[in-house]
Amino acid sequence: MDSNYIVVLDDDPLVSKLIEQSLRVRSVGFSSAIKLFESAEKYHPLAIFVDIHIGSFESGIDALPRIRGLWPDAFLAVVTADGSPEIQTLISQTEKVDEIFVKPLRPSTLQLKSLPAMQTLAEKRKELIFQIGNVSFDGTHRILIGPDGQSQLSQRATEMLKGLIEAGSLAISPAELKERCWGEREVSEESLRRGLLELRRAFKVVGGKVELQTSSTKKIGLQFS
Repeated sequence: MDSNYIVVLDDDPLVSKLIEQSLRVRSVGFSSAIKLFESAEKYHPLAIFVDIHIGSFESGIDALPRIRGLWPDAFLAVVTADGSPEIQTLISQTEKVDEIFVKPLRPSTLQLKSLPAMQTLAEKRKELIFQIGNVSFDGTHRILIGPDGQSQLSQRATEMLKGLIEAGSLAISPAELKERCWGEREVSEESLRRGLLELRRAFKVVGGKVELQTSSTKKIGLQFS
């Protein structure tokens, strides 16, 4: 799934449709925060729009901290029918919110206050697409894509691959790889071994002409043609 879409958490499906039509960006709607969190790993939206009152039992305000934690770079907006100063203060104190939209929603206001930030983020994310031979690496979504398919990487393997890409054609020692990826943070040899194993499997799954090589001196590097 590409990242040019938004997530709307609102129990009224018409709200999701209105925001989609106003911004001309595909929306993925959820009527429950529970359902959103259950499938959150599948998504990496440009923006999330959250209604304060989701049905009779859920509060959008309570969901904001977890939503911000899941997508720290996304544009986060609250949608509410109550535009009172008290509600706005409560929202701002709960979690960092980029914008508050008061119903009824106006397309021109949505466009003016949402699109610039979304466009900036979309451009920034493009910079996180790396080409390794005939294999692509999407650093934002942690996906390796090759001629035979794609493979989802763990956070550990993603950080390791970024370190190897940064090293270019040079083979580097395990100690240098750990420093590039995690600085002074303690990382076990077992964790490093598992990350390398995951990367080797991923390159095999996606096909292409890229291999993870380990030299006789135990240096690690990417080899591709």
